[in-house]
Amino acid sequence: MITCASRLEIENVGNVTIVTFLDKKIEWEGLGENIDLIGDQLFRLIDSVTSNILLDFRRVDYCDCSMLGKLVSLQRMVTRINGRMMMCNIKEDIFEKLDETRLSSFFGLKRGLDRAGALNEFL
Repeated sequence: MITCASRLEIENVGNVTIVTFLDKKIEWEGLGENIDLIGDQLFRLIDSVTSNILLDFRRVDYCDCSMLGKLVSLQRMVTRINGRMMMCNIKEDIFEKLDETRLSSFFGLKRGLDRAGALNEFL
C-alpha cells in the first residue's frame, strides 16, 4: 500500500489498482493545488501501474466540478489504452450530481456499488 501526498491510498488487487480518496471534501477552494496534485497522481497511474482502476469514494462527502473534470480526463486516458475505470462507494449526493450532469452514464456508474461488487465487475 502506498500513500501519495496524504490524499490518495493506492493498493493493487490482481490486475486492478484501487485508489481511495482520503479527503472528505475534494474542492477547488482551499485545495486547488491538491486537486491538481491528485489529478497528476491519477494520470501517472495509467503509465506506471495498470490499465484497470477502481476509484473508491467511501470517505468523500463532497466533490466539486474541478475534480470531476480530472475524472473525465482520467476516464478518457483509460479508454485510450483499452482499460477500465470504475467507481465505488459513491455517496448519494455525489451520485445525484453525476446523474444530473449525465456523467453517471459517461462513467458507467451503478448506484450503491461497493468495493467487493466493483472488483467482481473487473473479472
